[in-house]
Amino acid sequence: MGRLDVVIPVYRPDKRFYQLISRIFAQTELPGKVQVMLTLSGAEEEEKKLLTRMENLRAKAHADGVELAVTSFPKEAFDHGATRNQGIAACQAPYVLCITGDAVPADANLFRTMADAMERDNDIIAVYARQVAPKAAGKIVRLTQQFNYPASSLKKTKQSAGTLGIKTIFCSDVCCLYHRNRFFCLDGFEAPVLFGEDMLFAGKAIENGYAVFYEAAAVVEHGHAFSVTKTFRRNFDSGVNQASHKELFGRFSSEKEGMKYVKFVLSALKKEQAYFAMAEFCLQCAAKYAGFLLGKHYRMLPKAIVKKLTANPDFFTK
Repeated sequence: MGRLDVVIPVYRPDKRFYQLISRIFAQTELPGKVQVMLTLSGAEEEEKKLLTRMENLRAKAHADGVELAVTSFPKEAFDHGATRNQGIAACQAPYVLCITGDAVPADANLFRTMADAMERDNDIIAVYARQVAPKAAGKIVRLTQQFNYPASSLKKTKQSAGTLGIKTIFCSDVCCLYHRNRFFCLDGFEAPVLFGEDMLFAGKAIENGYAVFYEAAAVVEHGHAFSVTKTFRRNFDSGVNQASHKELFGRFSSEKEGMKYVKFVLSALKKEQAYFAMAEFCLQCAAKYAGFLLGKHYRMLPKAIVKKLTANPDFFTK
């Protein structure tokens, strides 16, 4: 058994998922197991082709000495926390890497770098990777990733709150390695959960004396240019999440960090004389703020309205 296994939640996998699988097999440190948590679309012919393709991947993985397992379930059964908990429980390695199906390792040393970072200090429970935007993602996405994922690594503990604020508990399951035993000692991810299971776990871990490590040398390509509507919905859910966990988020202000982000991106776009992108970014910021503000007060809204505003209407029917 190696140092790590991999859990990949995926829905309607595209070419980036298959690039991810290919680069997993090319890693200098191979996982013992790759556990795919496959959300089915409900389209019968599409599902049949997809499951056949997964069988082919399983055969290739076996030839490379890696176990690839696929657990499939209907869309309504997916939960950001419970699905990952199930995937991690199916693994046996000391560390388990959660990575989304659209995050592609930038090099062959990603797994080794993250596992080495986990072993740097005895109190580390999670290590998350740096995200860089794919070339086609656009200026705003590129700058957003630069702001959220800087070039310097960082260890975050309970003592970091005074200087880092909300960034203390920032963590991303786009690519994050967990110490499996410690993870389950803290009861894993909250479930059911609408959004942000990674930050909720990081907050719980830090409160319990563990550290979260950001490893800038571990890099994945990931980033999306969302429409204004999707930006609004995602930030509505973020607001709901914060309102639902006041015991955690009440100790940190996200508004100050939000203003730093806006100034960083606008300043960079101005230097590049990207004036159209500046206008687009301002529109996105308005959508983010409006969505977040409404989300924080979602209890005042009729449930039917909430289901129209959220990116995850199925959550509010559970």
